Amino acid sequence: MVDPDHLKKYLAGTATDEECRHCEAFLSDPSNAEGLAEIARESVGDSLLETLGNLCNQTQSLDGQSSQSLVERLQSLVPAPKIGQDEIDRVLSPPESSDEIGRIDRYRVIEFIAGGGMGFVFKAEDPKLERLVCIKVLNPLLAVGEDSKTRFAREAKAASALRNSRITTVLEFGQHKDLPYLVMELLDGQSLRDKLNLEGSLDPQLVRKLTTQIAQGLRYAHQRGLLHRDIKPENIWVTPEGDIKLLDFGLARSIEGTNNLTHSGTILGTPNYMSPEQVQGKELDERSDLFSVGSVMFEMLTGEPPFGKSNLFSTMMSVANDTLAFPDSVEAAAIPESLRHVTESLLQKAPECRFESASHLISVLDGSTPIPKSSPSKSRGSNGSSRSGGWKVG
Repeated sequence: MVDPDHLKKYLAGTATDEECRHCEAFLSDPSNAEGLAEIARESVGDSLLETLGNLCNQTQSLDGQSSQSLVERLQSLVPAPKIGQDEIDRVLSPPESSDEIGRIDRYRVIEFIAGGGMGFVFKAEDPKLERLVCIKVLNPLLAVGEDSKTRFAREAKAASALRNSRITTVLEFGQHKDLPYLVMELLDGQSLRDKLNLEGSLDPQLVRKLTTQIAQGLRYAHQRGLLHRDIKPENIWVTPEGDIKLLDFGLARSIEGTNNLTHSGTILGTPNYMSPEQVQGKELDERSDLFSVGSVMFEMLTGEPPFGKSNLFSTMMSVANDTLAFPDSVEAAAIPESLRHVTESLLQKAPECRFESASHLISVLDGSTPIPKSSPSKSRGSNGSSRSGGWKVG
């Protein structure tokens, strides 16, 4: 049996190497799956492990998934190790001049921008065309199997086919030091996350404009059979002109012909902005992206994410079960009722209760289609129970 305190630290990404080894050995043994659920249920007073126990019960009753499938899902949610210089050095070839930190094929890498999720992001120069670009390379910590490389290659191929003013342009795809990479346009401006961190809530008319542009990018991708699957403020770029570009179609999958978008129980996406069906590991369609748009829209209007909780599992349970409530504040009272209705419709638990497509959302936002008059007074929870009184419109 694993020490519950070590398990809690492991799930939070703060365990020592030795504690990680013990926890990974415990989680990798299918016979310990029931023991995991028992630890969680007996951890009274520990919000993380109690919520883990609730997630065990919720997942099994909803989807009929085995305990081992749940364990696999939990393993996929453990934070990745922090990126160190050794990992960056594995990605780059040595620099050839003093004004660069390394090379990726012919590209002169000037700066490490960020790392996380699927890969590392660098600012670089293309000496052939004498232009600055952005390069994303698969994280070498993930490049231990062909599945990661295949998924990254699928990202590159899918993204390179998208040519739209609301989506970042992919310029090239290649492989360097046995790691796949893609080259994208380098954008001026800031992420929507940085904008929200700086300004808090945004003017409602600006929210309407930005939401419309997000939907325009998704409409283009959806019409070509692609889901984004990770819409969040970090993946939405605001140019100096105030226009939107969607970043990182790294989680995009082909809609057509895909029966299981969460293969082997892996959850892809960011829980604060995931749809209930994505949290539950169910099949996804365009309306899952629209739920994420609703979460971003709520945060733009209020300055707070709709389902943000103290830890990962509490957030997942909130997404699956909790109804939306706009905060009772002077600022929230200034939000137009029309935008509240749109946000509520996007954040319905059942996909069939949301807008049917990005085109439908755009037509409502631009006024060419009437806003649905009926505002939901109750939302169907993920366990099938009805929850009322969560919607506040006025």
